[in-house]
Amino acid sequence: MSTPATAGTVGVPTAAQGSGQASAAALGVTTDANLPSLGGRFASAYPLYDGTNRMLVSWAPCLVLNTDGSTAVCTAANTQGANVKQAPPPTPYGSTTSTPGL
Repeated sequence: MSTPATAGTVGVPTAAQGSGQASAAALGVTTDANLPSLGGRFASAYPLYDGTNRMLVSWAPCLVLNTDGSTAVCTAANTQGANVKQAPPPTPYGSTTSTPGL
């Protein structure tokens, strides 16, 4: 009795074609709370179920503390170096709608 060439691979999933997910942010987002996240911080997302493929998300911008105590929106330039200090969000979080893939 011979065994097929694929013996031992039963139940192993194959790679799917296409894109199953799309980023909700145009800029990079990191989940490491100790690093600046240029795309801001997302706390939650909830689908609207209204046929528009949108979600309601809570989001806060990335802010850094300047040496004079003021805050600035994160950029690639002001988030480099060992002395970067993140500022807390100006409000707990805001909310906005997001259309995945756009």
